[in-house]
Amino acid sequence: MLPVLLIFLTGFIFQRVFMLDIRPLSTMAMYLLLPFLVFQTFYKQPLDASFLYIVVTSLLILAGLILIGWLLSKWRHYPKKQVNGFLLATVFPNSGNYGVPIVLFAYGQKGLAYAMPLMVFHTILMGVVGIYIAANGDSAGGFKKPLQSVLKQPMNYVIIPGILMQHYHVTIPANFMKSIDLVSNIAIPLIMLILGMQLANVVGQHINWRRVGLASILRLVISPILAYASV
Repeated sequence: MLPVLLIFLTGFIFQRVFMLDIRPLSTMAMYLLLPFLVFQTFYKQPLDASFLYIVVTSLLILAGLILIGWLLSKWRHYPKKQVNGFLLATVFPNSGNYGVPIVLFAYGQKGLAYAMPLMVFHTILMGVVGIYIAANGDSAGGFKKPLQSVLKQPMNYVIIPGILMQHYHVTIPANFMKSIDLVSNIAIPLIMLILGMQLANVVGQHINWRRVGLASILRLVISPILAYASV
């Protein structure tokens, strides 16, 4: 865990010193690096029963957390935007910039072969369900606006090509594959640094600690129970 925390700390200190605008970096990670990473994963990793198990389990946990989070937020009488914010904070695991590095340092490349498809599927869920929840906080556009936000996510368009090319053994020329690998390998380290930078911009006095505590309980206590029950 220490190497991962050091990377977060590096991003945190860097942002405290230089105070950069993080939005261009976040945009690059979301619209450029993650699509390369998603394509690389599905192109190299054959889909088997293990991946199907990951998909089913993740969907069960997601549905359970959405239901519990929605009930809790209604019980606390949160307005619509705060309901969506609460769901975004509790429903999706931090498997990319935290989970994958932990697995890599703990179990090496063998563990990474299982962690990467899981992380990619979680990223897809965030790119579809998460974007829908976030955009749904603005009721002005109705259903159309969240749907448009989902369709704007480029990583959703590289999944099927990656799966088909892997299934039919379509060989990408070595020079192109090297470029894809290089860009893909940047994604997780950069996202980890961005997370540290984002934490540097957090103002503690503006945090509602009761809501953070409730979200933390749901994320750290209820979520593992749902995961265990789904096995």
